[in-house]
Amino acid sequence: MPYASRRKRLTYAQRHYRLHRKSRIKESIAYYRKHEERIKKDRAEHWKKSRLPLKITVVKHYCNGKIRCQCNGCPIRDISLLTVDHIKPIGSLRRRSLYSQNLHRWIISHNFPKGFQILCGACNLAKGASSNCPRYGKKH
Repeated sequence: MPYASRRKRLTYAQRHYRLHRKSRIKESIAYYRKHEERIKKDRAEHWKKSRLPLKITVVKHYCNGKIRCQCNGCPIRDISLLTVDHIKPIGSLRRRSLYSQNLHRWIISHNFPKGFQILCGACNLAKGASSNCPRYGKKH
């Protein structure tokens, strides 16, 4: 249906969505269940092609070229287990704005700002609860 103005088209689309919301959700769920394996495979391939290179770039920068957890004594070197950690806590509004556009992309576009470090998931969680590494007991 061609509309003369964008506003009329948006109003129609919103009304149509409200009227058919439940059936669209059911259709989406049925489609996902039918094609679940292919969808998961496509998502994994997309991550490897678009997100993984960004993560590797960020991790190498903050680790001075060596992919590893920056916690003293932690042996983790698997890129899939490493996370970007804020050295100092940041506000929830800034965090939401960072994650809305992918943190790795944001860090690269802002020229690798200070205040971030690379930790494995266990050390990152433990850092919030205590000041020592959960594996080796050394200070973060």
